[in-house]
Amino acid sequence: MRHRIRLVRTGLFILAVTAVLAACSILGSGCTPGDVTVEFTSGEKFVVAGPVCPEEQLVVRDGKVELRPSS
Repeated sequence: MRHRIRLVRTGLFILAVTAVLAACSILGSGCTPGDVTVEFTSGEKFVVAGPVCPEEQLVVRDGKVELRPSS
C-alpha cells in the first residue's frame, strides 16, 4: 500500500513539474535561470543542476531525481 501511495505522489509531482515547465514555455520565459530544488512532502530535498528547459522533464524514481529529455 505504501508503495502505491508513493507512486501516486511521484506521478502527481511529475505532472506538476511538467505543467510548470509548460507554463513557462507558453509565457515565453523558456528555461529556468539556474538549479531546480525538488522538495518532497517528507522534507527530503534534491537539487537538480539547471537550467531546466521546457523540452526536458524531471524524473523521480527510487528516491532519485534526474533530468531527461521529454518524449
